[in-house]
Amino acid sequence: MTITYREFPYPVEKVRGEIDFRADGFRVKHMRGRHGPAVVRFDGDAGGYTVESSFRFRVELDDVPLDADLRAALTPSAREVFDSFSPTGKVTVRGRARRN
Repeated sequence: MTITYREFPYPVEKVRGEIDFRADGFRVKHMRGRHGPAVVRFDGDAGGYTVESSFRFRVELDDVPLDADLRAALTPSAREVFDSFSPTGKVTVRGRARRN
């Protein structure tokens, strides 16, 4: 399975894990995938299937290269910041997304 989040187009391939579908939403369990050398893990749940549905997700990224793929996934204003610093190397990111 391959997934891409439309607001951050950074395709994740070779995705494995579980998704439990319910009448009132779904739960993502222990998902793991890769983008090149980067490892992406995520889990959480959503309270429905529409754009307005509530959700809680945890996302962790390890060994993400600061490269053209990452730059291309950024918004235009974030690209300007990226370009002003010209970063190199790799980054590890931990985050949570939540909407009531």
